[in-house]
Amino acid sequence: PHQDGGLARVSIYPPSSLELAKQQPTFGGSAASKATTPFEGGDVVVAVDGERVAEYPEFAAKLLDKSAQPVAVTVRRGDDEVDVEVAPQPMRRVGLVVEFGTVFAVQENSPAASLDTPIRPGDFIERFDDGSEDGEGASWDPVTTPERLRRLAAEKKEVELTIRRAASGADERGVTETVTAPLRVVPWLESPMLGADAVSAPSLGIAYRIVNRVHAVEPGSPAERAGLQSGDRLRSVEFVYPADAEDAPPAKVFELGEDSHNDWAGVLSSLQFRPLDVKLKITYERGEETHEAIVEPEASSEQFAADRGFAFLPMQRTRKAETFGEQVQRGWQETVSSLGMVYRFLSKLGTQVPLTSLGGPITIVKQAGYSAIDGMGNFLAFLTMLSANLAVINFLPIPLLDGGHMAFLLYEGVRGKPASERLVVALHLIGFAFILSLMAFVLGLDFNLIERNL
Repeated sequence: PHQDGGLARVSIYPPSSLELAKQQPTFGGSAASKATTPFEGGDVVVAVDGERVAEYPEFAAKLLDKSAQPVAVTVRRGDDEVDVEVAPQPMRRVGLVVEFGTVFAVQENSPAASLDTPIRPGDFIERFDDGSEDGEGASWDPVTTPERLRRLAAEKKEVELTIRRAASGADERGVTETVTAPLRVVPWLESPMLGADAVSAPSLGIAYRIVNRVHAVEPGSPAERAGLQSGDRLRSVEFVYPADAEDAPPAKVFELGEDSHNDWAGVLSSLQFRPLDVKLKITYERGEETHEAIVEPEASSEQFAADRGFAFLPMQRTRKAETFGEQVQRGWQETVSSLGMVYRFLSKLGTQVPLTSLGGPITIVKQAGYSAIDGMGNFLAFLTMLSANLAVINFLPIPLLDGGHMAFLLYEGVRGKPASERLVVALHLIGFAFILSLMAFVLGLDFNLIERNL
C-alpha cells in the first residue's frame, strides 16, 4: 500500500451489486434522479432495454454501449417489475485540458505489456496518434483518453504511441521511440476518483498520472471566459453550492498539489453527480502570482457519463449461523476480532493510522445509523465493536479511567503502600487535561473544524 501522511491506500474499490442504495438510490442532478418514474431504495435492476442482466458488469457494459441513447431500465420492486426510462447524461466540462504525467502502472498480459519493448512504469507517452485528422497528441485530453481508446478498440483499430522511456539515471534523458500498440475491447470504463493516484486506460492496460497544469483551454469554454490560460498550474478546487441550497455538504477544498492524491480527472468525475447549479472555485498559479476563478460548468454535446448516476450497494454475502452453537462461536469470534482491532488501531495510531482518522460522538451516531440501515445484524455487530472499543480505552493506564485506577493498585501492590496524595492529584489533573484535549480534538474533527486529509 501507498501512504504519505494519510491512510494507507491500495486503490481497490469493492464490486457493486444491482441493488440500489436504500437511502439515496441516485445521485442528485444525475439523469437517473430525473427519471419520469423515480427509482426507490432497494430496487434491483434486472434488465436494460428488455435484455436481462444478472450482475453489475453486464449492466455497466450495456450502459456503456448506449451512453448517448435513452435506455429503459427494468427494476424489481417487491413482487413487481417496473420499467423506467433514463435519458443520457451529458458530461459536464469546463474546457480545461491538463497535461499527461508518467505511466504509473502496467497490467500484466495487457497490450502495453505485450509490445516487443513493453511500456513500463516511469515511461512518458509524448504523443498519441490514431490516424485521424485530429488524432495527434496535441488534441488528446488525459481525462477522456480512456474512453477514446475504448472506442478505437471497439472499431478494431490500433494507436501509434511516441514513448520517452524512463531514464536510468537522474541526469539522463530517456530514449524516445515510436511503437504501434494494439488495443483490447473492454466492456467497462474505470472512472477516476478523488483520492486516487492515477487514471486507468484498460484498453491499453496502463494507468498514468496527471499533471495538474493547463495544457490547453478550449476556445469559448467556461474556463476561457474565467481567464484561465495554458501553463497555469492548478492548486485547489472547491465545489461551490448556491447559498440557498438544501443539504449542501460542508465546504471542502480539494488540494491539487504534488503531495496530494487528488487530480483534475477526479475533480471532473466528482462533478458529474453533483447538482447542476454547483460551480467550481479554482485556485491556480500563473508565474509567481496566485489567482482564483469561479467557473460554471457546461454540458457537453459529445461526451456522456455512462453510469448516469445510479447509486448501487457494494456486493456482499451474508453468512448465517445454522445452529445455536455456531451462533455462540461466531459471536465470540466477532468479539475477539473487535478487541484485537482496537489494539491494532491504537498501536498504529500516529504512525500507520493518522490521528485525524479518530471520530467523536457525532461520527459514532452517523456510523450507527449507517449500520442500522444495513440491517439489525450489522447494527449489532457495530455495537459489539463499539463496546469492545470502549472497554479497551477505559482500561488504558490513564488517570481518571479504570485503567488508571488499576495502575495505582499495581503500584501499591508492588511497593506495599499507596502512592502519595500529591502524586495522585497531579496525575489526575494530567489525565483530566488529556481527556478534555482529546474530546476537543475529536469534536473538532466531527464539526469539520480540523481538516482530516485522509
